Amino acid sequence: LILAVHLSAVLAAAEEFDEAKSYLKKAQQKSQSSEAVHFDAEMLLTNAFIALREGHRDQAFAGLRRMLDEAENPGKRGHVGIVAPLLVDLFAEALRDDVETDRVRRMIEEFRLRPPTPDLAHWPWPVRVRTLGKFAIEVGDKALTFEGKAPRKPLALLMSLICEGGQNVPAERLMDALWPDGESDAVAKSFRMALVRLRDLLGASDRVRVTNRMVNLDLNVVWVDALAFERLAARSIASSDEVAAEQALALYEGPLLPAATDAAWAVSARERLRSRFIGLIATQASKLEASGLWQEAATLYQRGIAADELGEQLYRGWIRCLVNQGLKADATSVLQRLRRLLAARLNT
Repeated sequence: LILAVHLSAVLAAAEEFDEAKSYLKKAQQKSQSSEAVHFDAEMLLTNAFIALREGHRDQAFAGLRRMLDEAENPGKRGHVGIVAPLLVDLFAEALRDDVETDRVRRMIEEFRLRPPTPDLAHWPWPVRVRTLGKFAIEVGDKALTFEGKAPRKPLALLMSLICEGGQNVPAERLMDALWPDGESDAVAKSFRMALVRLRDLLGASDRVRVTNRMVNLDLNVVWVDALAFERLAARSIASSDEVAAEQALALYEGPLLPAATDAAWAVSARERLRSRFIGLIATQASKLEASGLWQEAATLYQRGIAADELGEQLYRGWIRCLVNQGLKADATSVLQRLRRLLAARLNT
């Protein structure tokens, strides 16, 4: 029975659905005739995952609810934690659609399930770092606050690590960025102290790892909006993924680390993300124009202009949308606004 249940989950995760269903049927038959501990919850979870993968979302979520009900009974909980890591996409989709959010989150946290991708904003991450439009850290769903002065260097270390991509960043590059004029021994000591303090702030030492002088955030437990934005934007461009584009645009709430205006290590990263955002805006707005969705496209162009007030391409798109809505006076006003801005720039 146990083998059949677990094997069905493995086959389902591998998308061998016919074989998975065959083993599930055998497991269900054995479960009904067995006096051993039932594995109803595991079988319901696997069935729900298969339904999701086969495009039956309502059936999948109904099965998920039944599984959660069964799992409330310790006698029928069985080994849910063994098969659940194989089927985490179901939990991710449930959270995205706000299905049994509280119970799904509790199960994720209980079994310490890792997300299927590091881009899921709705996953119950142990650590969240927001850098777009503001800088904020949440540890265990609680905002990190400080009595008195904030620990400047540990936070700067985190910010610079994020600006460098968060993965495989040479420790020397971070040291040069944060202590550009220091002596090598003193800088190395300062780096180690800042690293220890940063790990304490994030709640565990393995959330920032150093291996062979390369520094890494553990993206299985630390979610960063800027890193998620870049991955989603790249995916949307590479494969015309509309869902990824929508998710990326939703994440961009403003410039990267706006308070770090004087930090040289933030400038290039801020411009890189801003450029990606504007490019994504232009691409998505053009698609809306092609579908005749002028108001929706105009709204996107205005979001882009808020990030690039001299973006002529964005203004042209906005003006086209207004003209196609019959709003010629508004279009003329927008054109005059652009001319004033350009003239002011030329005179400075």
